[in-house]
Amino acid sequence: MWRSRSETAKPQLNQSLEPEARMSKNHRTLVDRSGERCQIKQTRIVLLIWTTLIVMIGILPLDNFVGHSHWEYIKWIPNAEDLQSPKYLLDIFTDIIGNTVLFFPFGYLLSRLLSNRTPSVQLIFAAALGGALSVSIEYYQIYCHNRFPGIIDVICNVSGSLIGVRFARFRNALWD
Repeated sequence: MWRSRSETAKPQLNQSLEPEARMSKNHRTLVDRSGERCQIKQTRIVLLIWTTLIVMIGILPLDNFVGHSHWEYIKWIPNAEDLQSPKYLLDIFTDIIGNTVLFFPFGYLLSRLLSNRTPSVQLIFAAALGGALSVSIEYYQIYCHNRFPGIIDVICNVSGSLIGVRFARFRNALWD
């Protein structure tokens, strides 16, 4: 078959543009991946800093630490007399708000790091890591003067982590 010169040039022209188009697409993919890696690295650093802040808030001042336990200061469950005291109720309320707000970014950042996992896996990781961190801090506080560990703190810390994960999932759903 006889082809004109312009007909034979078209496939060559398309073939020459095709690798450039592929390179451009590959370059965009590489840039997207490197940007994603940079965001993951930044999130890890912020999570490390935030975790350090949580630990420091939980254990400071360090001169409170003594070598023996104070089991008598632990309030596992508030009794009726405690619940009638306005001062105690205010303390509990500020503890609930403070602990929940303190662990909210922890859960949010964990969710950002685990964005490729299912929501249930993110929630399990946040509950497990938030709970482990919280129990560790509360255990340390057993050996401190002027610190009063309690189960309400652990519950609020885990709840704050879970709320942070749910917020991250909600935010991602809005942006997608």
